[in-house]
Amino acid sequence: MFNPHLRECLHLDELRAVSERRYGAVSQATRFILYDQLIRLRGLLAQDPSSPILQVKVADLRDDIQHAYQAGGWATPGSARYARVVAGSPPTIEFDRAFFDERYLPAVPAVAADLVEVTTPVLAPLEPGRCYMYVIDDRGRLLVWNRAFALADLAFGRNRATIGGIPVAHPMLVPDRLRVQAAGEVIFLGGEEMAAVILNNSSGHFQPPSSCAPIIREVVRAATGLADGQVDVFTLSGGVHGDRV
Repeated sequence: MFNPHLRECLHLDELRAVSERRYGAVSQATRFILYDQLIRLRGLLAQDPSSPILQVKVADLRDDIQHAYQAGGWATPGSARYARVVAGSPPTIEFDRAFFDERYLPAVPAVAADLVEVTTPVLAPLEPGRCYMYVIDDRGRLLVWNRAFALADLAFGRNRATIGGIPVAHPMLVPDRLRVQAAGEVIFLGGEEMAAVILNNSSGHFQPPSSCAPIIREVVRAATGLADGQVDVFTLSGGVHGDRV
């Protein structure tokens, strides 16, 4: 009997091949396809965790997505120059208070009202398969802004939400201390409880170095109880802080 997982993998490979021929292997379109594949196959793997086909395919996708992130690099916004490294182990980055108060302070109460600290594997009030902004603050808390955006926005450049005409940015998730160990975008997968988490370090305001990956894994595992193999972390390298810290 033909393995249904193999059939799904072959179908997804066909979609990827079309995207690579049309747009290139490390294009935003192909990155979208790869993310969509990972979400689909992660869902299947949660239902059939012993499937060797799914295990291998998910591992390959993780490598391919990381390669796409490395090839893409940072598109540095002007705001990144207002962040500085204040500690190196783990890397901690602080956003400029004066610039923050001038640019973002009026919208902070609205953002704070929808801020969720993840401390258990229970998914609610967050939704599976949706993309969110997150930070890990300098006290090791995993904080998520509970306003989801589309997967396509993650792949093609997030369509930034605004509050009162102010674009919502990662520093607004930590308005008191303006310090993070990591920041980016996150997708939770599962049902009532999380089965996997996909994160990146794509925060143009903080630009965490790729060396933040271990702290992301550590904090997510501690908060959710997931195993390391259930946590995917993709990192852009370089940026204004480099990867020396």
